[in-house]
Amino acid sequence: MLNQTLFPESSKIKLSDGADLYCLHTDEYKRSRLDIFFSFPADKYKSPLMRLLLSVLFRGSKNFPSITDMNRHLDSMYDSTVYWKDYHIGANHSYRIICTTLDKQYLPKRHADLDLLGETLRVIEDVLTESLYDADGLISKKYFESERDFAIDNINAKLNSPKSYAAIKSNEMLFGDDPTGYSLDGTEELLRSYTREDITSIREYFLKHAKITAFYVGTHTGEEVSQKLAPLFKKIGERQPVDIIPPYPIVRDGYREAEEEFELSQGILRVNLTCNSILTDADSSARSLYNEILGGSSTSKLFMNVREKKSLCYYCGSRSDNTCGVLTVACGIKPENKQAALEEIKKQILEMKLGNISDEEIFSAKKSLVNFLRQTPDASGSLVASGFKDRLLTGESKSITQRIKMIEDVKKEEIVEFAQKVNICSVFFLTSNGQVHASEGYDDE
Repeated sequence: MLNQTLFPESSKIKLSDGADLYCLHTDEYKRSRLDIFFSFPADKYKSPLMRLLLSVLFRGSKNFPSITDMNRHLDSMYDSTVYWKDYHIGANHSYRIICTTLDKQYLPKRHADLDLLGETLRVIEDVLTESLYDADGLISKKYFESERDFAIDNINAKLNSPKSYAAIKSNEMLFGDDPTGYSLDGTEELLRSYTREDITSIREYFLKHAKITAFYVGTHTGEEVSQKLAPLFKKIGERQPVDIIPPYPIVRDGYREAEEEFELSQGILRVNLTCNSILTDADSSARSLYNEILGGSSTSKLFMNVREKKSLCYYCGSRSDNTCGVLTVACGIKPENKQAALEEIKKQILEMKLGNISDEEIFSAKKSLVNFLRQTPDASGSLVASGFKDRLLTGESKSITQRIKMIEDVKKEEIVEFAQKVNICSVFFLTSNGQVHASEGYDDE
């Protein structure tokens, strides 16, 4: 598996206009899986509406009127599963429908002819194309209102959570009105503006205009999977897919700081950095190592210095988004330690620019990233996630061995060269207003 190209171009099968299937034929997993991604350019109005659409559609359909009916059918198919997620991926939003089944090689002989994948896809087909309508010809009022209220509750829960609120405000500073920062949640005002007419009409847009990319992992052939998907695409009919926005780096001039008060005792410091490097650039592997050394692990500069040596925080680490060229440092601190922690974070960023990176730090970072890559085949979902990002944004695919070699070949000079491109663009600090939030905790992030 390590040497095998993930979802190679040779496995590609056209399902419809703007809809392709990639297969990884393997008998290494007891459960096979099929992931279908519906992708669109991020949109302030449509993206939250399409999230709400899926929530409503998965409440019930013509042949499976309730979640109980769906689950009863799936359970009878040797505990097959169907569920969905959604993602930011650069300046695009993707909605991922996932089905898993017992791989056919593990079926008892008495049920050897049972079409688990076909039966599971029948649920997906029904959910997407046979929606429950009321007598007025619109999608179920009961499910629409229920899911809309749940989504609004979720928005308010995030706004009342210190960590979530800090992330929201930090991202607003970082992305501004760039589509990369458009929320899948939307706002309470926006969700309350949606009508049943809106959600009924967006279903056709969702099916007709998505860029669809499907990935199968298991023992079925690509042709077999394609045939099982054919009834869904026959019902969808003619399609005119949207163009996905290619990855581009976020560029910000200048430096901004902002601070707000909240009910908490542990302050939350978030530092946004730009690096003008994305996953398609030649220094992508150097970027991965830079992030790992700076704050990606428990042996990183931020963890060892801000937390361990200076005891300025409860947690401190960095994350990198290679679809838009940004890094974010997140730090939980006592409010009175804000300035000292920020200065130490800036110091460690400067240390990397100056080339003060030890061989031990590089060795540890490479070992950590390589171990992570080696673990990718342990879960078929990880293979799919990796393959999807590559196929959607780069059009390429590599083996895990190739990815490992790219990490191992990076030299210190390349990491230091990359460090010169990294600049702090904004800092957001959520401090205490003197009261403690009921949900606040001190767990490491």
